[in-house]
Amino acid sequence: MTARFFWIGILVVALLGATCGWGLAQETLTPGGKRFLKEAASINVMEMQLGRLARERGEDPEVKEFGEQLEMDHGNAKDDLQKVAAANNVKLPPQVERKHAGLLARLTKLSGGEFDRTFVQAMIRSHKKSVARFKKANRRLDDEDLKAWSLHYLPILQEHLDHARSLAQKLGRH
Repeated sequence: MTARFFWIGILVVALLGATCGWGLAQETLTPGGKRFLKEAASINVMEMQLGRLARERGEDPEVKEFGEQLEMDHGNAKDDLQKVAAANNVKLPPQVERKHAGLLARLTKLSGGEFDRTFVQAMIRSHKKSVARFKKANRRLDDEDLKAWSLHYLPILQEHLDHARSLAQKLGRH
């Protein structure tokens, strides 16, 4: 009789564990998905910081406005990406990766028109790379939430690239 209650108890615990998942997030991302998620998070942090620099150091009002837009859009993207990361039990990097820190350091030393031109060229390069990464990721991602996030933000990145190109043309005339 005691053995019977023991096995019933084991069965109940197993069923409860299977139905409630013990409250733990399950990892479903492939290594490539995790890499993309972490890289996108780092890029968002960098773009937010660059946007703030543009507001503070830019000379042209349109560069300052673009900086505000970058800060807002990449802040929203970061918040939304954090939800995807949490659902997949992935910890995101809290700061800019070392490979992006050099650009921030270089731009911090500039101001006025020189900052504007250097910043806009950096935004063109950065957003070209990001658009290409997102397009590639969209073809390969298996996780539906991460893919939906990427598909949602790809047009925004393209818009940033177009805006940076437009600013480069304008600044080239001065």
